[in-house]
Amino acid sequence: MVRLLHLAFLLALTTEVPAQTVRAVPSTPVAGQPFEITISGFWPTSTLPVVSDVFLADSSTIVITLAVDGGGDPQTSPYIARAAIPALASGNYSARVRLAERGVVRVFATTFNFTVSGNAPKLTLSTTRGGISGGTAVTINCPFASCANAQVLFGTKAAESVTVDGNRLTAITPSNGIGPVNVTLRAGSEERVHFSGFTYLSPNEYDSVLLPSFTGREIGGAFGSRWVIEHGIFNGNDVPLEPNLDFFHTASTAPLPTRAVSPIPTEEPYTRAPNWMVHVRRPVSDNVRYSLRVRDLSRAESTWGTELPVVRERDFTSRVQLFDVPLQERFRQTLRIYALPEGRLCCNELAVRFYAMNQATPLHETTVTLREPEVGAGSREFPMQPETTEIDFLGGISQLAGHDRVRVEIESATRKIWAYVSVTNNETQHVTVVSPQ
Repeated sequence: MVRLLHLAFLLALTTEVPAQTVRAVPSTPVAGQPFEITISGFWPTSTLPVVSDVFLADSSTIVITLAVDGGGDPQTSPYIARAAIPALASGNYSARVRLAERGVVRVFATTFNFTVSGNAPKLTLSTTRGGISGGTAVTINCPFASCANAQVLFGTKAAESVTVDGNRLTAITPSNGIGPVNVTLRAGSEERVHFSGFTYLSPNEYDSVLLPSFTGREIGGAFGSRWVIEHGIFNGNDVPLEPNLDFFHTASTAPLPTRAVSPIPTEEPYTRAPNWMVHVRRPVSDNVRYSLRVRDLSRAESTWGTELPVVRERDFTSRVQLFDVPLQERFRQTLRIYALPEGRLCCNELAVRFYAMNQATPLHETTVTLREPEVGAGSREFPMQPETTEIDFLGGISQLAGHDRVRVEIESATRKIWAYVSVTNNETQHVTVVSPQ
């Protein structure tokens, strides 16, 4: 199918260029057979765009990213870019074409549609993507009369485990290389294949972002306090960011418009234990900014509340230091520690030390153990929640008595961690955050 791509959408281009042409080759792809989508036309410089990424965002959406480094002589040059599309099941599909230039992603064209014909019906999968180390739970409908002893293959590898419940089964993905694979369901002599039904993703393609203490519901606290978390996200890209394309772990269906502030696209209503992780595709993540604010509605409804840090993956480190943590009795303090899950590692021990501000010898040292996320969903490389632990240390650590403030140090020999201390005034319920930033 042919679709004209109008480069007027490209903010980086200042002169008109002929419209670009998109074709599927063959024009009506056949189910179960790979094919190409070509983008061709003329470019206003001698540096031509090339296909950098072909991404199966879901079971019926393909995203093609063209990349250009910029520069080159200002001359009009013909080009053709070919995107290899893996075998698909029969059905109707849509495709998006984007341009990545100098770290900014822009809309290259609106959606264009094509049809894959043939006799290759789809299986229904609850999720169509996950990390390359496996561990993603995929629920699949079983269309056979009997699903007992069913086997599921992702590519050529058997699922780590398969649990059957009537005509539904849950398969845990094995490890695999980057890219789409066929999902095959076998039960007795019957077999059904979903071509390119599951796509393995590398965590390097995403920026992992921690929203610490995040919850979408009101939480009751001490002294009748009623806490809420307000959140927002600013999209500084020139392309709308869509949850099913650009964000991992979101049930939101509303796109994030360009150059605009909106609520962070997470599940609503949010019912999980506090803490939420969002994974945003690169390079669009470079131009995304966040806000997270905690307020006590019982006593500070008219105030703006306290800003909480939003933590990117690069902020995690093996050693965290927190300075000037107040210890006066009118305050209560909670040390909150987070770790990004790493493959199959879990629940490591961390060393926590408390120092007087100008001393090198700790007043107190203890060991804490990280807890698994309270939510089993997600996967090893794309967790919905971090591993966590916390310490409430006012009055609970006798060695700190007599000190107005301390320095806190958390260290891990094997994991990347991040931490902060929330300090709450018992009288006013005002919250102060002590963080590494």
